[in-house]
Amino acid sequence: MPTLADRLKSSQRLHLLIIVAAALALLLPYFLHPQWLIWPNSGLGADVGHLSWPDLTNMARALAQGRIPVWDSSIALGHPLVGNLGILWLYPPAALFLVLPPTLAFSALAALHLALAGTFTYFLLRDFNASPVAALAAALAYMLMPKLVAHLAATHFGMIYGLAWMPAVLLAAHTRRLWPAALGGLALAMQFPGHPQVPIGTAYLLMGMIVWQCGQIALSSGWRSAAFRIAVTQWVLAGTVLTVAASLVGAVWLLPVAELLPWAAKVQFASAAPFWYQMPPALLLTLLGPTEFQFPEWVTYAGIVPLLLACIALLGPRRRAALYLWSAAAVTLLIALGDATPVYPLAKTLVPGLSFFRTSTRLWLYGGFVLA
Repeated sequence: MPTLADRLKSSQRLHLLIIVAAALALLLPYFLHPQWLIWPNSGLGADVGHLSWPDLTNMARALAQGRIPVWDSSIALGHPLVGNLGILWLYPPAALFLVLPPTLAFSALAALHLALAGTFTYFLLRDFNASPVAALAAALAYMLMPKLVAHLAATHFGMIYGLAWMPAVLLAAHTRRLWPAALGGLALAMQFPGHPQVPIGTAYLLMGMIVWQCGQIALSSGWRSAAFRIAVTQWVLAGTVLTVAASLVGAVWLLPVAELLPWAAKVQFASAAPFWYQMPPALLLTLLGPTEFQFPEWVTYAGIVPLLLACIALLGPRRRAALYLWSAAAVTLLIALGDATPVYPLAKTLVPGLSFFRTSTRLWLYGGFVLA
């Protein structure tokens, strides 16, 4: 007779297959037509034509010739590749461009990172003692989140690839063990060559998770208890290992950035610049249902099933945790409204790094994650 552990392992394999199948199903039309390029139906354009395609194909060409790509002359008057965050310079999974046609490589990378996002989220929820079914629901809710898919359609690849590693960083830190923390540092480093806002958002979630965990231990055992002191010590050690590992692995991207910054052109934005693409308050209603409008920065719909499950969680045994996560999601929605409320201007002043989010609506990507 199979034991309970055997049945759990079997269900886990099934759930991971479902996650991979969901990622492949979403990109199936592109695999059936390998010459198709990911492109939005909205007609609003995409980044792939003037950024991702020339950069990644030229980098692959240089690597195939045995050269380290440092400059791309195919865009305008040319621009540096090394030290230019956001263009996926020497991003390891981009090696697929060495063996696949560009259109198929973009599709394969999209499916790979959606599957990674779901898989890491699944194990993160399992580490929080969620049931396998609940972990699967959260994984699918995150990897198929409409806003995430909308940004994928807009070919914001650097951001999507980085967000796939985010739950891996949280999972590694949550274990409070040293070797998983080192792997978490590797996952964090994988975010560096992509969109620079992603590791900042990951740090926000990581700090929120640590505050919650420490608060729960303090409430149950007391601030002066041995359990609390041990937990804080473990968090400090794990956080140090994670940071050192990310710095060592990410030095290949961070050091060139530090060298390039003094030579970068300084651009002064108007005071309204941080509110570019801020979401009109009326669009908060789209949280409850999808619309035909496909502008990725304003996509709010999180899916009716995840939304209902998140509401039901407020009535369950973990209602305190659910309320904490709902509060975090609500804050990201308020920030997405820009200067329509005082929340974003105040948060931009108080929260380090938030001023780097020129498009405040992208914080809903993290709100959607905690909602999942």
